[in-house]
Amino acid sequence: MSIPRPACLWLALTVSLACSSEPETYGAARYEGLSRAASLVRELRFVNEVPIREISHDEFDDERVPYTPEQVERLHQTWGRFGYFGPHVDIDAATDDADDRVAGYYRSDTGEITIVGSPSNETIVHEYVHALQDQHFDLVAIDEAADSTDAFLARRAVVEGDATLAESRYHLASLFRVDLDQVDWARALAAHRETVDSLLAEAEGPVYSLAYSSFTYAYGQEYALEMLTGSTLESPQPTRTPPYDWSDNNAAFAGPPSSTIAILSRDEALVPPTIGLQTVPLSVQDRLSAVGHDRIGAWMIYLLWYPLGAPERAFELVLNWRSDRLLFVQDTTSEQVGFVWTTRWTTPVAAAQAAANWWLVHGGADDGVGHGASTNGEALYLQQRGTDVVAMRNVDPALAPTIADESLAGTRADVTDPAVETRSAALRADFIALLERNKRGPAPQR
Repeated sequence: MSIPRPACLWLALTVSLACSSEPETYGAARYEGLSRAASLVRELRFVNEVPIREISHDEFDDERVPYTPEQVERLHQTWGRFGYFGPHVDIDAATDDADDRVAGYYRSDTGEITIVGSPSNETIVHEYVHALQDQHFDLVAIDEAADSTDAFLARRAVVEGDATLAESRYHLASLFRVDLDQVDWARALAAHRETVDSLLAEAEGPVYSLAYSSFTYAYGQEYALEMLTGSTLESPQPTRTPPYDWSDNNAAFAGPPSSTIAILSRDEALVPPTIGLQTVPLSVQDRLSAVGHDRIGAWMIYLLWYPLGAPERAFELVLNWRSDRLLFVQDTTSEQVGFVWTTRWTTPVAAAQAAANWWLVHGGADDGVGHGASTNGEALYLQQRGTDVVAMRNVDPALAPTIADESLAGTRADVTDPAVETRSAALRADFIALLERNKRGPAPQR
């Protein structure tokens, strides 16, 4: 249910915040004013009142649930081996800085906003917008429909980008008395990209932990802004006439992009095909079992390559990504975990560049027939056919060519096993929870 658009947004906000404009002032009056402000800038009405909980940063730290030793081991055996963090990285410590930045969060399961410390009005408006989204579009259902880490980040970019755009609208109106049609978007969007670049460049720990904050807010806001106004970084002049209509933005919640590549390239027609292996080929099932599979997508590949240097070239290359499938496997005898990763690119040249980056990530070198070893001595294997690449680590070299043939032939791409699908969901959930640690609040309990 939309609300009537005010003739003068900044004046309407001034009235709504008359008793509650100071960040240091807490209580019902402030929150009531900010909830009205959120409703005005997002042009949606609240269906239900949103409860507020206030806690200190110390209380927030006390509520954080550390990873169990089993979870840590599983994360290191899978995502660590894949290349996102080294074997000696303390996963809890790697996200401590993120926890220090948390100022508030909304939980879909309780419908409640938690205020941590003394956040700005903008942060509180952002969380109120999440409550509006949930009441109108069902955020739990949006998350549950994601079938990969890639799809999860794309869907969260719709959610966070929409809330960030509404937050920006509040900031502009309350501080500068202007609306979205009066903004220099060329400058603003460039500044947002620079913020992402600085966030990654100044990271003290593994950059994978910044996946959520580096992608969903800035790139999500670009996606939301283009739908609302037609403005993009390359063509910042709005193509739509104000007052802007939020109906397309509302519709995006019902049909969000399926992949981060659709948001990065602003081409929703880019739907990744199913490729690679979702379970172990029949020919090697006596030697290997499937731990779980995922599609990680363009943005997570960019972060995988980021530590190699030359981020501009890495970004240009991931725009040539078209699909991937990562299958973690376990040796039935040694119980060692390895992986088979199949990727597809726009051209053979892009595929070759991606293959070269893979060798660099794992510290290996091709012996001329696709075999090599990682820096810690684990077996590596890579094969390219045209635009497709299959890469393996810690898989018996004698099995690798057979597995590569199966993966590149695509004969098992759509073959699923219910037990493997259950394990895959758990595998993704562990990794997504790790990514969600670095945002405004902890992941909601489903």
